[in-house]
Amino acid sequence: MNWLAWDPRAYLGALVGAVAAWFAFGALLEAGHFAPWLFGVLVGVGAAALTREKTLVRGFILAALATWTAAVAQALAQGQGIWHGLVHFHEFLTPSSFALYALGFAVALFVGGTSFHRGATTRPLGA
Repeated sequence: MNWLAWDPRAYLGALVGAVAAWFAFGALLEAGHFAPWLFGVLVGVGAAALTREKTLVRGFILAALATWTAAVAQALAQGQGIWHGLVHFHEFLTPSSFALYALGFAVALFVGGTSFHRGATTRPLGA
């Protein structure tokens, strides 16, 4: 059984998307724009572009990856270290920034769980 919906191409695309989002997030943050949703978009698109299977399990895994990567990027951008930034993350989470993180999670969930390829198969849960 493949409980993690393991498709190496999908996770490779997600990794490339996360790295691209890391650099884009840094550039946008320097310009004064806070865009944690960018991680969800690029991780989801990277995975959906390379996989040939649709599975919601992978969508949840990629949504968590995108959200945590965005949180680590924000923690490091504050300049107080990763541990301090993650422990005190809730102190900097405003309703508007929470909405931006939730948007990134939702995009990664639904886009990362699908495939852009025509005729992609749907993998049932646990198969």
